[in-house]
Amino acid sequence: MDMKQMYSNSTKTPQAIREKKPISHQITNYFTVQDCANVALVLGGFPIKADAEEELEDIVRLSNFNL
Repeated sequence: MDMKQMYSNSTKTPQAIREKKPISHQITNYFTVQDCANVALVLGGFPIKADAEEELEDIVRLSNFNL
């Protein structure tokens, strides 16, 4: 992959994320949870940080990916 292709891919990826508006289930530690959520928001996603066992099945069903 040459530099032109890398640049083209790097500009298309954030645009694709913004268009899809994915919901991400973020499995992180409590120290970095805000930073991870902020990155997802800046890219146009919707982060969910849920750690209660009762919520797990619903969160997995609703989210587009885990982080």
